[in-house]
Amino acid sequence: MAKFFEAGAWLAGNPAQSCSSGVHVSQPAPIGCWTKAAAGGGSDGAHRYRFGDHSGLLPYVQPQTPASLDAGEYVAKGTDEEFGVETLIRAAAAAGASLDMCNVVTYRNNLNKIFGLPFDTKVAWTVDACLLPAPASDAAAATASIAATGSSGAGSSAPAGPLFLDIVQQEDWTGDPADRDRFMKWGYRFEALCTGQQVADASSEFGLLLRTRIAQHRIFLGAEIDCYDPAVANGSSSNGRGGKEQQAAQPTVQQPGQQQHPQQQLPPLAAMLELKTYRKPSHPQQWRTVHRYKHPKWWLQSFLAGVPRLALGARDERGILLGVDIVATADLPRISAQNGARWSGNQALVFGDSVLVWMRAQAAAQPGVHLRFSYDGESGSGAAGAIHCSTVEGGTLPGRIQSCLRECGLAP
Repeated sequence: MAKFFEAGAWLAGNPAQSCSSGVHVSQPAPIGCWTKAAAGGGSDGAHRYRFGDHSGLLPYVQPQTPASLDAGEYVAKGTDEEFGVETLIRAAAAAGASLDMCNVVTYRNNLNKIFGLPFDTKVAWTVDACLLPAPASDAAAATASIAATGSSGAGSSAPAGPLFLDIVQQEDWTGDPADRDRFMKWGYRFEALCTGQQVADASSEFGLLLRTRIAQHRIFLGAEIDCYDPAVANGSSSNGRGGKEQQAAQPTVQQPGQQQHPQQQLPPLAAMLELKTYRKPSHPQQWRTVHRYKHPKWWLQSFLAGVPRLALGARDERGILLGVDIVATADLPRISAQNGARWSGNQALVFGDSVLVWMRAQAAAQPGVHLRFSYDGESGSGAAGAIHCSTVEGGTLPGRIQSCLRECGLAP
């Protein structure tokens, strides 16, 4: 079995225009959630996660502009922040969701990397993975099923449980670290302005555990959610993924010092909003960059989690927020195409499906092994390179997953 997936060859053989039909994608459905308490609140590590608690999800308010993204208090993420797949296992257990309902467990971050490769072949990434062996009783039942149906599903030739994907933090910033830190601060300050918070605390979060399906892949997907639109939550019309009949409601105008509070029940997925800041272009080439590179990344991130709209904050080079536009996720491809930047969401979905099939086959051939899937960027010719599969010697991922499953009462 090939230890590499030739992304360049796949893209050459599957141009965007040939992927018009895409693959079947189900509407994501929330099955669980968590609020991660801010650092320094008396809890640490896993104890900062409160599963089933949506108090960390705050309503969107329209920021007053212009506003400085440098002003106000900012708490950066700690270097020891946890991003392990264990959080998703615990969220599923807390929600009473059986892992038998899925064959992939992952954060959205990993799918952004994998499915987003056709949008930008220069960006390198790494994803760790492990597929645990099925218990003997399950393996026997699965083998009998395969013999009867001739299919093992999702590209796997051996009975096994879910493919767990783990985030690998990888520094992809090539500029001045001070610029990176400043842009990160501005992003969190924008979130604070859009939720009426005095302190921009990057160490806290609200996350959803979603059930979705992409082609044959039944996925438990963890996604951090920025905020929700109270107008939609309180009954305005919506169509899930942000079609044309879903209009941007008039948001609440923020008053100085106003604190926003979550509502009693978890708002529907149709009310969720992504928050993004970008430097307002000053000439056509900069606009082309926005439409060609930022729009597809924003679309993919929102689409995968079923978030129907984005609040896009335009800023200048000094970090002054100039204005905020509410844009439907479904409109981003059209807006880009109208401005001469055509990209195909269907191509990304078909590509991601193919890669996941290959990844699962690699993991099923080595159950219980800590694998690393890495993409090094473009080849010397400027074409997309290959995704490689390797074994992590002494890798801890299998043991971490088993330990968490036992902790949650999910291990046999």
